[in-house]
Formats: sequence, C-alpha cells, structure tokens
Amino acid sequence: MLVLLSAVVVAVAGASFTGHGSAALAVVAAALLTVAVEELMRTVMRYWLRTV
Repeated sequence: MLVLLSAVVVAVAGASFTGHGSAALAVVAAALLTVAVEELMRTVMRYWLRTV
C-alpha cells in the first residue's frame, strides 16, 4: 500500500512539474471515487444477499 501511495505521489509531483498537475489530480480523484463506489456496492450486495 505504501509503495502504491508513493507511486501516486511521485506521479502527481512529476505531472505538476510538467504543467499537468490538475489533470493528474483529476485522474487520481476519479480512481479514488471508483474504489469508493466499488466498496459501497460490495457492501450493499453482501447485505442484500444476507437478507434475501
């Protein structure tokens, strides 16, 4: 996990130096939102399968 976080930080920092920082942050934000929605759907499905 720490290696992944370090890679993201280095990628965003590198993109910022080249003038693409906002685009890199948008991609990271979209990825984090995707993971959050996936976890939410997993939790909902787990609850639904227990109750049905």
